Amino acid sequence: MSDHVDILEGVTGSSPWRFQPPATTVLLIPVAGDAAPAMESILQPLADFTGQDLEIQGAQPPDDEMGWFVGCSIDGLPSPIAIWCEPATEMHEHYEAVVGPGHSWTVAIQTQLSTDDPLTHYINIVRLVACSMPESTAILDPQSGHWLERDLIENAFLSDRREPQEDVLWRIDVFESESDSSPGNWIRTVGLDRCGRAELECIGVPPDQTQQTVELISNLAAMSLELPLPATGTPLEVGPDLHIQLTDAKTATGGA
Repeated sequence: MSDHVDILEGVTGSSPWRFQPPATTVLLIPVAGDAAPAMESILQPLADFTGQDLEIQGAQPPDDEMGWFVGCSIDGLPSPIAIWCEPATEMHEHYEAVVGPGHSWTVAIQTQLSTDDPLTHYINIVRLVACSMPESTAILDPQSGHWLERDLIENAFLSDRREPQEDVLWRIDVFESESDSSPGNWIRTVGLDRCGRAELECIGVPPDQTQQTVELISNLAAMSLELPLPATGTPLEVGPDLHIQLTDAKTATGGA
């Protein structure tokens, strides 16, 4: 009798590596000009694109530097969204390097992705922003670190023939381990938490196996969106005669 789980089959029932609610997702849109964009200039195109009368809930901006702050619900999106504008401040130089000079303000969109289908929800949010703000040349996803430039948006997010890959939702960082007990590289995902999945890490990876481990973690991250990953102690078959086990990061590192 098999004592492991095939990665292509997954496990039945709930998974300890899934949780509710997910971390929030934020998209930042650089806005040209020295003056803050009027709230109506952002909200009306959203209403026009969706063909809906938006259920707007005004609120006091949580930060004094914000020009305005509102929340709204849109039919077809699983979660409400918050929208605000704020000065570019520390993002100004970053904006200038990617989208050019003169972008002194940021419009931010925040929501919680559906844990059932975070990729489709994310695609729809990007489409909403791109189509209601057609003058924007790029969207920054600060959680993944990805710049979604207009060419990518047009060719992937707005295309009828293709969609972005799952890894648009996260990035994979590689660091040299600072632990004497786990020499080698530390590899981790950043962004799975907004999908309602635990971030994946691997410590003590030999340098000559780093690329293979990055590919493995990337595949596991994508699989975690579709299939529940098994609990600690259950071997997971990820290839011919290749098994891994997942464990809590604190346990693996001896943390409290």
